[in-house]
Amino acid sequence: NVSFIKIDTENFDFYILEDLLSIIDKFRIKPIIEFEINYTASPLSREEALIILDRFTNLGYKKIILDDCQGDGILIPL
Repeated sequence: NVSFIKIDTENFDFYILEDLLSIIDKFRIKPIIEFEINYTASPLSREEALIILDRFTNLGYKKIILDDCQGDGILIPL
C-alpha cells in the first residue's frame, strides 16, 4: 500500500509541511510527500526550510539535500 500527498500551494508549501509534522504520526502508512521547493518566495529562510526537512528525517523519512532539488522535493519514508 502507498499513501501519497502532493502539496502545491504557491509559496506556502513549507508552511504546509510544517503543519503536517503535527499529524504525520497519525497516518497508518507514512505518505510519500511531493512539494515545491519554494521557500525563497516566502519569508522563510533557507535555515528554517532545512529545519523543517530535518524534522521529517527524524520521523523516518529519507534525508533531502535541499541544494540537489530542482523544482520539487519528494519526502520518502524509509
